[in-house]
Amino acid sequence: MNIPFLKKITSKFKKESFKNEFSFRPHHDWRIVIRAFFVCGIGLILMSFYLSYKINNEEIFNSNNKGGGEGLVTINQKSLEKVLASFQANEEKIKKIKTGQFTDLDPSKQN
Repeated sequence: MNIPFLKKITSKFKKESFKNEFSFRPHHDWRIVIRAFFVCGIGLILMSFYLSYKINNEEIFNSNNKGGGEGLVTINQKSLEKVLASFQANEEKIKKIKTGQFTDLDPSKQN
């Protein structure tokens, strides 16, 4: 059975054609890896110099709002007081547990 289409497809899978297209070239591959790491290293060094320059000039922590505090976001005082109260309650419970004054009911021992 002579099928030209099938011969064309099977000829692509011969060893000779793979050697030319997908040959094992370790020197070429290592060059690519070394160049990639070199480029990444240079990029990281440049970024670190830029960041240290911004930190030394105190430009990185400046805010853009200079309207005298009117444009700043304020903290919700009620929520802050609730959080502080819960922390104080937990702290009091911890102190009672440490001193032995805390009596917690054990549900397994109830009648």
